[in-house]
Amino acid sequence: MSGAFDANTFLDTHITDANTRRPPINPGDYRATIGEVKPVTGEKEGKTWLRMDVPLKIEVPFDQQATQGASEVTLTHRVFIDLTDQGTIDNGPGRNRGQRQYRDACDLNKPGEAFSWRMLQGHQVLVQIAHELYNNETQERVTGVAKA
Repeated sequence: MSGAFDANTFLDTHITDANTRRPPINPGDYRATIGEVKPVTGEKEGKTWLRMDVPLKIEVPFDQQATQGASEVTLTHRVFIDLTDQGTIDNGPGRNRGQRQYRDACDLNKPGEAFSWRMLQGHQVLVQIAHELYNNETQERVTGVAKA
């Protein structure tokens, strides 16, 4: 038996369970562990864009665990990266706020010291969660990152 997922087989798989929505965790500050960051690129109106998808394993407080059905949930924080017209990372003042927040939170924002997004994996941070309405449903959104 192969352990590989076959998408074509999945197309014909009959599912009888309903998909249910997990209620959003309450707005507030939560401890989180950063998972493996994945870069995503694309093009819009002839310009290349870059986004880092940062998985955050959120520690759910005990008083919310019953409604969440778990002691942790994973949210993906999508951090867009400002690029120059030449397609390189824009390191100018005020640019790449999301990257700066993660670097500051993980103590990796020191002049002269090397940084890569991969270095964030495993670090604990404090994330601020807010709610927003999307298609008439409340969803969580990461609105800030700070030192844990």
